[in-house]
Amino acid sequence: MPTSYTNIWNDKILKNLKSFLRTEFQASTPVYIGGYRKAGNESLRLVPIESVLIDRSSLNNLRRYSVGVYYYYSLKNVQESSFMEHVLARVSRIEKVFNNNCEIEKTDGNHYFEGILTSTILDAELIDEPEDFSGYIVRWNFNCKNLGI
Repeated sequence: MPTSYTNIWNDKILKNLKSFLRTEFQASTPVYIGGYRKAGNESLRLVPIESVLIDRSSLNNLRRYSVGVYYYYSLKNVQESSFMEHVLARVSRIEKVFNNNCEIEKTDGNHYFEGILTSTILDAELIDEPEDFSGYIVRWNFNCKNLGI
């Protein structure tokens, strides 16, 4: 008999993050999960990083999930004098949206809790630069918890 399971990473963490980010930014900033891909002048990428067991019982496991959140801003056709103001405004807006969604509780059980952006790295291209991207990258670490099996 096959093992029954829930894909917590995809169904309870990543889909929820992608959903509220897409709702906020709509068509102006594509949001996707996985490896880098060209997606207009601005995009947001979500990358699962790690899952750590915090507590275990006979009924469930409490785990902390870490997600890399990347904001890509292309520098082509951009005025040098105004791009930093735009990027920093976008950083503040993204941080506010995550703060507003620190607890996701849905009736179908697809949720996470204690979500928090723990760090922000500006101009992260020094660390994680795709070869075919020319622009500015901001990286956040997002942590949240889920009580699952």
